[in-house]
Amino acid sequence: MKIHVIPICEITAEQKARLKKLGSVRFFKKAPINDKSFLKKCAGAEVLLTTPRPPIDIVPHLKKCKFISIIATGFDGINVKLSREKGILVSNVPAYATQSVVEHIFAMILNLCRKIKEAEKIVRSGKWDMELMVSATELYGKTLGIFGFGKIGKRLSEIAKVFGMRVIVHTRSRDAGTPDIDFVDFKKLLNDSDVIVLCAPLTSETFHKFGEKEFRMMKRKPIFINTSRGAVVDEKALIKALKNKWISGAGIDVFEKEPISARHPLCKFSNNAVRLGGTQAKEISPPQAETNVILTPHAAWGSAEATKRLMDIAIQNVEDFLKGSPKNVVNN
Repeated sequence: MKIHVIPICEITAEQKARLKKLGSVRFFKKAPINDKSFLKKCAGAEVLLTTPRPPIDIVPHLKKCKFISIIATGFDGINVKLSREKGILVSNVPAYATQSVVEHIFAMILNLCRKIKEAEKIVRSGKWDMELMVSATELYGKTLGIFGFGKIGKRLSEIAKVFGMRVIVHTRSRDAGTPDIDFVDFKKLLNDSDVIVLCAPLTSETFHKFGEKEFRMMKRKPIFINTSRGAVVDEKALIKALKNKWISGAGIDVFEKEPISARHPLCKFSNNAVRLGGTQAKEISPPQAETNVILTPHAAWGSAEATKRLMDIAIQNVEDFLKGSPKNVVNN
């Protein structure tokens, strides 16, 4: 069995040894986003372990491939419909990064509320001015609105309650196993939340779910966090919402088109203060300028622990396929 591995993260010696037991393996270096040699790396593979977003649709070019193990949870970068038609099974890696994503979300929320980045700038500039911190905001007693309630949303709700936050959720289907969660309609989520976090996958129903109309409805001027999929949000509407202060701030890890450049409009936001409850703290001149937008490069999933789990499960998917009992299949 010819196995080609195009990783998204480092592979340990132990993981390589597991793969070598399965057949003839070719290991490639981590592929850059616009890798022009991607198809060459796939050529001849019967089993392909691959990054989730190849630069082109690779499926039409796969001649011998029988199985694709996506090294990620999301599989929107792979043509699963055509894969099914060609008899290629596709598996993903669910739930490997739940804790990492939730911690990343709270890192964004806490930085925006507690103004950690700005406070450090003050100290490093040689000043000792506490005026900025007087405008910081507590999470205790605030309302966290979660859009989507899978494993990440559920874990997020648990940690939010430790902070003393009220949690409300809008989701397609309610989970009877969470009686302490206040499930609400979409309008109430928008109206009542001090912090809104997107935890839903990208589907035809969620595409641009958050547009100008929805941002205008956010009466409490919440912090807005997206670590799910970029296209769940209309970015033009998000930019307008920030300009018009319909929201207090944003933490964005995913974008409609990735990667973004330094010229992206979201990169221009840096000097509006964040205060939950619908008011804005006064702006402070540099080096005490406050930041109301935090941008990260689709990295919420990343941690040493999560990447090990990711590769372990992706390899297990290959092992199970070769045993005749494929798991985590997304295109049956």
